[in-house]
Amino acid sequence: MNKLIFEVMSPNYTHLIVNHIPVFSIIFGFIILLLSLFTSKKNLALVGYGLLFLAGITSIPAYLSGEDAEHFVEELSKISFYHLEEHEELGETSYILNIIVGILGMIGFIINRLKPQFNNTAKIITLIFTAISIYFTVRTAQEGGKIRRPELWNETIENHSSEEAVESQMEDD
Repeated sequence: MNKLIFEVMSPNYTHLIVNHIPVFSIIFGFIILLLSLFTSKKNLALVGYGLLFLAGITSIPAYLSGEDAEHFVEELSKISFYHLEEHEELGETSYILNIIVGILGMIGFIINRLKPQFNNTAKIITLIFTAISIYFTVRTAQEGGKIRRPELWNETIENHSSEEAVESQMEDD
């Protein structure tokens, strides 16, 4: 049965399904962990750490399905190769950062349970790394969304094309 499901889905579809999980879990994990700094509810921090761990774990299939999705999308018409490359490069950075955040989430979970005196320090360190990771994760998602959405690429493509034209003209001079 599982084999049938994966044969029916294209690589692009698989990537589109799994890549939303780390995006939303890292954002909600950050918010919940941040709120836990201002309350004494120990379980709130555990939920935040758990969501960040989920973001790290689910980044693995999102990243690994990206290469096959790229090859699938390259065969389609009306795509932005510029945004495809940007998405791929940002995806590599997001993947590494999300794995680090997932590990920090797991460590924070353990500290919360076993060494509560270090809990606020663990939260702050985790929140700093998570904020950086959110920036790259959201940028990756934005670029991925632009790959097949021409109404979103006009400004970027025109600016990028203009820069290339200017560079090309300067080389000719």
